[in-house]
Amino acid sequence: MIRKKISIFQTKGLGLLELLIVVMMTAIVLTAMMNLLIQVQRVEVRAEAGTRLALFAQKILAEWRAKPFDELRPGEYPISEEYKFPITGRVIITEPRKDALKQIEILCRAELPQGDAEFSLITLRTRPLSIKGKRNEL
Repeated sequence: MIRKKISIFQTKGLGLLELLIVVMMTAIVLTAMMNLLIQVQRVEVRAEAGTRLALFAQKILAEWRAKPFDELRPGEYPISEEYKFPITGRVIITEPRKDALKQIEILCRAELPQGDAEFSLITLRTRPLSIKGKRNEL
């Protein structure tokens, strides 16, 4: 008489337990991937806002530097621009040294759903050199 050995490890096909484990592992991996995509999108929006703020501040700074020195009056001046998100800020003019030096500071802020982004630029502007009684020659 020959007896067949029956083992619990010898089964045909995929059992219900194995199928449940595969489905759960797939769900965990997909959830992790979705969280990663959401984080990447948040970082991308903040990076775009930072770049846009830097470009806006450079544009405003160039406009203010192009003005004649005597038109740069000390004070605060509001600035704003509409993009995919609102950009607000101000230009601050100060005089560290009267009649010779002026500081131009640009402060910008973007209001995002993920939180505000900020950027600032500061530069100094000097009075153009003029020598009385002599011609400026090279």
